[in-house]
Amino acid sequence: AARGGYANLAVSVREGNFDVLDYGASPSYTAVINTPAIQAAINDASAAGGGKVLLHTGTYLTSTLIVPSKVILVGAGISATFLKLANGTNAALIQTTGFAGLTGGNTTGGPYSWALRDLTIDGNKANNAGGGFGIQVYGYGYELSNIRIHDCKNDGIYSEWSTAGGAIAPFDMQASITNVHSFNNDRDGVAWHGPHDSVFVNSFAYRNAGRGFAALTT
Repeated sequence: AARGGYANLAVSVREGNFDVLDYGASPSYTAVINTPAIQAAINDASAAGGGKVLLHTGTYLTSTLIVPSKVILVGAGISATFLKLANGTNAALIQTTGFAGLTGGNTTGGPYSWALRDLTIDGNKANNAGGGFGIQVYGYGYELSNIRIHDCKNDGIYSEWSTAGGAIAPFDMQASITNVHSFNNDRDGVAWHGPHDSVFVNSFAYRNAGRGFAALTT
């Protein structure tokens, strides 16, 4: 085992799965901040060329998690796995690699082939008065599936990518958003600045202080 004597970690890694419990995460909604454990699992998945980061039933208190290309965060279900923004983070809960340097640059770069599935994101706006997003993306070719996002001080989802024409092969569909609900946020439910050529299925934005869905790209 590579970390902490966990006997099953090597087996999980061979199978392309990176279980956050093997890294010391605690899904019990206590004062434990799970950022180092979850981020370590994400980083190891990325270093392996990609893989699934497994999040079990429970509530994981965390500050910002950085998601790179080819990494998939998978929960146990939309009503089973919760990521909650830690008090005073005042930033995004999920953010793609290089976001701050890429946003506004209109580049065709950014993370791709990553995904979030089967979990809820709680922006904990009551304890993040300085700001906070559910998901901040600069990238393309990604998937959000069976996701709930709520109570963010800013947008539930902020997504941006290049306005360059056409798709980057092999990603004919730049993003796939399926069964995503974004609600009770203090700005927009979804602020969409790209990627273009994306598809939304059975997704809703409601009870947001700003716009429900703001399509701000061509």
